[in-house]
Amino acid sequence: MGSDEKYNVVDLITGVTYNWQGRENIVILDPNNEPAHIFRLDKIPSGGI
Repeated sequence: MGSDEKYNVVDLITGVTYNWQGRENIVILDPNNEPAHIFRLDKIPSGGI
């Protein structure tokens, strides 16, 4: 995954979708609220978002 590539990240537990770019992004785990994530990454085609 290149530093300029954009993709959607879908949390399969909560259904929330995040827009990420590149190789480094932040994931926060909270034992009282969101103790885990299961992500699906969907590459955004060139020219999208």
